[in-house]
Amino acid sequence: MRREIMKNKKITTSLLLVASIMIWGCIAWRVSKAIRKEDAPIETSQPRTFVNKPDSAVLLLNYDDPFLKKPPGNSLQTGEEAKVDQDNPETNFSPPEPDVVQGPAFKFKGMLKAGKITYGLLVFEGETIMARTKEKVGDFYIVHITTDKLVVRRQGLDMELFAE
Repeated sequence: MRREIMKNKKITTSLLLVASIMIWGCIAWRVSKAIRKEDAPIETSQPRTFVNKPDSAVLLLNYDDPFLKKPPGNSLQTGEEAKVDQDNPETNFSPPEPDVVQGPAFKFKGMLKAGKITYGLLVFEGETIMARTKEKVGDFYIVHITTDKLVVRRQGLDMELFAE
């Protein structure tokens, strides 16, 4: 009986020893891998600018009250015509003119992959440059890069540039 117990202890001890060597080996490998890794450059980003735009819809709220069954106090008498003041923004219902945003001053030529990093090839001011996502080129931030298009953002407006 004692032999079996001693034999089981030897097997258990050897299995635990092998398991601990494997675990510490994995830990040492990950630590050495992290130490050997090159430090990636830290990208600085600028805060995004926001544009406050006035509401494009104005509610008149001059409808009849369904509970009191009385017309509103400022309703027009029959025969009167409503006067619309063209200069008053509350009564002027023409849609606002869209803001004109000039496109980027660079052209998208294609995509380049270096390992896990994707670069966009751009022609900017006569030079070919490589840019990654979240980088700023001129006034535009690069949002997304694919093989056939580049998505850039300026003043909250996304634009797509297709490869030439």
